[in-house]
Amino acid sequence: GIANVLDYGATGDGVTDDSVAIQAGIAAVAALGGGSLYFPPGDYYCPNTGGAALVVTSSIRLYGAGMYRSVIKFDDSAGASRRDCLTCTSGAYDIEMENLGIQGDFGTVDWTHDICHWLSARRTKFS
Repeated sequence: GIANVLDYGATGDGVTDDSVAIQAGIAAVAALGGGSLYFPPGDYYCPNTGGAALVVTSSIRLYGAGMYRSVIKFDDSAGASRRDCLTCTSGAYDIEMENLGIQGDFGTVDWTHDICHWLSARRTKFS
């Protein structure tokens, strides 16, 4: 199925903490056995206040309206670790991110140690 992150309370205004709403959307799609979570144009703010800000499970596709139009913005100003802002459950598979920007004040995204941590994931696709 396809779900819209706005339906779970995300605002995309770049100021409101959208992490709980995004995680609720991920959980709803996962409960259906997988599917897609759409991010309409906007800046989705996810402060990393300790632990992983967002955790993705198997068979999930996160997609937006373009990498500069639909952006997840992570912030570690609370002093949290730079790792695992966006991570996956252990052994997760079939994870896709498409037309969705990722921003943070962490430096270069290398998909293993910076903003996104996917070391245990199998069959992933980022485009």
